[in-house]
Amino acid sequence: MSPFNKLLDKLICLECNQDPLAFVRVNRGNGILHCSHCGNIHLLRDGVFIFLPNKYEIKSPYREFLTRHRDFLREHPVFDRLIKAKIDKLPAKSKAKWEDEDIQYWDEQYAKEPLVKGVETYQITGSRLFPREQQLFKILRKRFKKDDFIFEIGSGDARTVRRLFSPITYDYNYIVSDYSLEAMKYLRQLYRGRGNVFCFQCLGDKLPFRDDSLNAIICLGVLHHMPKKETHLAGLINKLVPNGLLLGYESYEREYQLPHAIKEFVEGIFEPAHSHHEERINYRNANKLFSRFGELINEYHEYSPTRTLMVKLFSNQIEKSAFVTKLCLALDQFTIQTIGRVWKLFGAGGYFFVFRKN
Repeated sequence: MSPFNKLLDKLICLECNQDPLAFVRVNRGNGILHCSHCGNIHLLRDGVFIFLPNKYEIKSPYREFLTRHRDFLREHPVFDRLIKAKIDKLPAKSKAKWEDEDIQYWDEQYAKEPLVKGVETYQITGSRLFPREQQLFKILRKRFKKDDFIFEIGSGDARTVRRLFSPITYDYNYIVSDYSLEAMKYLRQLYRGRGNVFCFQCLGDKLPFRDDSLNAIICLGVLHHMPKKETHLAGLINKLVPNGLLLGYESYEREYQLPHAIKEFVEGIFEPAHSHHEERINYRNANKLFSRFGELINEYHEYSPTRTLMVKLFSNQIEKSAFVTKLCLALDQFTIQTIGRVWKLFGAGGYFFVFRKN
């Protein structure tokens, strides 16, 4: 069975959570996925699977699909009727949602992103890339198997995976996802012709996959964007096969008590910059969920105020020099293990985790 057909076997309808979905190919890169249980449809459009809940959709993409593929639909009136029935149910315009402000910004960035074909080779430096390599991707590269399905939630332009675990270099099936359609269009162009890369526009808290269907999930700083934060971990873990891996990084709430006004002032100095949509997960709650479903095989805490200050002052040097990167990370760990043990304000503010499902 081809990777594409194996992927189809993993998909569920977002409205009734039933499987399987019947796939009808219109032409290369376009098709219709039909749920026989509730009659709902999802689209494969220009190489991107569109799997959004109905309340997030509007009429225009379906109308455009109807117009572009009029000849095919004339020969297959059942699907013509299904698309028209869905159009009738959907609003012309979407209601404003909290995600829209962030998505508008990122859509503009992805639309301007230059295409870099082939394997990207970079010196592994920087306060973000270097620890991701050491704490996550070294482990993943040792444990993955040929033809595994590895899913990245909120992948954006997938820059980390492109550099550390490229699906061009390594033989696995890479499923990228984001709420941003522009991000998915960009990656579809980047990996055009690759039979082991699949692009999904979907939400992190409404994934279109059967339980026990994915070999690994990559989740890099996504949970704190989601409405229920760490409680979404249970849903992600359910999608993993037994012994499947969840690899991620999250910032968490520091456990220190200060009056509100003073705390805001202190965090303005010591905490990494973030948008007002971003909060922090609760570390203790996250680990309780992990212990219910399996075990953490790696856990690495980082990001003291020392690290924040160094990144602000020496960002360019850290990104370009392996020595400065390692020095920054060493001073970060020194602060956490010394001052941070006495005063939690100077403790870690985030952690890497590799979780294995029972």
